[in-house]
Amino acid sequence: MRKALTNIFNRAGDMKVIAEARDAEEVFRQIDSQNADVLVLDLNMPGKNGLEILKQLQQTGSDLPVVVLTLFPNKKFKNEAMRLGARDFLTKDCDPNDLIGAVRKAKNRAG
Repeated sequence: MRKALTNIFNRAGDMKVIAEARDAEEVFRQIDSQNADVLVLDLNMPGKNGLEILKQLQQTGSDLPVVVLTLFPNKKFKNEAMRLGARDFLTKDCDPNDLIGAVRKAKNRAG
């Protein structure tokens, strides 16, 4: 999935994937070491899940825009993710152009 996402973003022309993470711990290492414009976050990750990651980002005062991409189109998850600061919430079967648009929108709202 990460490789497919990298290909989608690289084809957009104005985006570049600068880091990937396998688990929550690596997410925070990458955030600390990279200067990312947007984080695309899965809810289902080893260690802490995506909602826990969003909560921790919120608690630390991070202003990194987050777009949630998940297999779980559950309204409860969406509402919680948005409450915790996610800029958008998409399912993994969304149109790639919708994902690119959500990332652009999240970046533009941040900058």
